[in-house]
Formats: sequence, C-alpha cells, structure tokens
Amino acid sequence: MGLGAALVGGASGFGIQIFANAMRKVPLSRREFFLCSPPVLLSVSASLFAPSSPEPWNHVGLFLVGCWAGNAYVRLERNLLDDINQIRADKGLPPLAHSAGW
Repeated sequence: MGLGAALVGGASGFGIQIFANAMRKVPLSRREFFLCSPPVLLSVSASLFAPSSPEPWNHVGLFLVGCWAGNAYVRLERNLLDDINQIRADKGLPPLAHSAGW
C-alpha cells in the first residue's frame, strides 16, 4: 500500500505543478530567463540571456512532496483506525469491520 500511495501522491503533486503552469498560460516545463547585462547593451544576441533556475525542478519537488503526503495519509488513517478500535475496546465493543487488514 505504501508504494501505491506514494505513486498516487507523487502524480498528484506533479499534476498540481502542471495545472499551475497551465493556469498561468506558460509552457508546462519552462525555463525562466533574466537579462544579465546593462540595459544599454540590449540586442537580440542570446549571450545576453542566462538561464535561471529551471522549472522542471518544481515538478520533481512537488512529486516528492506528493509521495510524502500520500504515505503520511496512509499512516494517519492507520493511526486513526487504531485509536478508534482502542476506544471501542475500552467500551466493550468489537473492532470495526475489515480493520484487520491494516
């Protein structure tokens, strides 16, 4: 279940970054450029532009954050089910149905 949750979470994180770029109407994996020369020397030459941080690292970062969130959700759900079963055991009730799979 951990690998599946990580992949679903990672795909969600990647999808969020793609959706954010689509909403801003920019290329899905773009590079931002900034001018690194004085304004007097403006020309069409490509040597005036230097790439800054590439955008695909945002995709990777959000994929990893999504993997962590997917695993954290599974852990949270498992802990919640254990707490509920403990409360039910204290009251003399049987555990929840199908809770042995966790």
